[in-house]
Amino acid sequence: MTKGWLITSLVLLIAQCQKQIFIDTTTDDEEMLMSNLFGDSENGYYADIGAYDPMYQSNTFNLHSQGWSGVNVDANHSRIQKFIYQRAEDTNLHLAVASSEKILTFYESVDDSASTASEKVRNSQPSTFVGSSQVHALPLGEICRRYFLAKPNFMNLDVEGLGYEALASNDWQNPKCYPEVISTEWNWLNTVANENTPRQVL
Repeated sequence: MTKGWLITSLVLLIAQCQKQIFIDTTTDDEEMLMSNLFGDSENGYYADIGAYDPMYQSNTFNLHSQGWSGVNVDANHSRIQKFIYQRAEDTNLHLAVASSEKILTFYESVDDSASTASEKVRNSQPSTFVGSSQVHALPLGEICRRYFLAKPNFMNLDVEGLGYEALASNDWQNPKCYPEVISTEWNWLNTVANENTPRQVL
């Protein structure tokens, strides 16, 4: 998340089953759109990539509260520990997402909301980042094949400047890896990273 820094956030929601695209230019209406799509369904499965926090600014908190379960992935070790504690029934993974399996440097921001594995993003605001760590990274498709228990009804993707790379690394030919709905943040971090738009993947 990039609260306090945000210039523009485009949240792209792709509803495969309805062949519709919703674009929200705020950071507050995702849950309204999700409510319209899923209602009060109690038996869904989500994938939260760049999960950040089990409650605060979480696009899967309400779904989890309704009875959904899923996979939470974050490159920040302390963040994923919160999921292990608060969502013990989920699959919680300390991983980054990349185009291939590798070890990445993960840069930690002052308030943790803009932490990223993008060196370009880190170099654009060096005073914002206060530390780094090494983290294991896998392509999104590989994470899906190894760890998803079902096809996600909803996928949240928020990886601070690496959204295109993450989406491009998915196995779109595998039905289990093609969520019904995807929400991804698109803001100045993606511009700094010289990323293409999600439409060029989807």
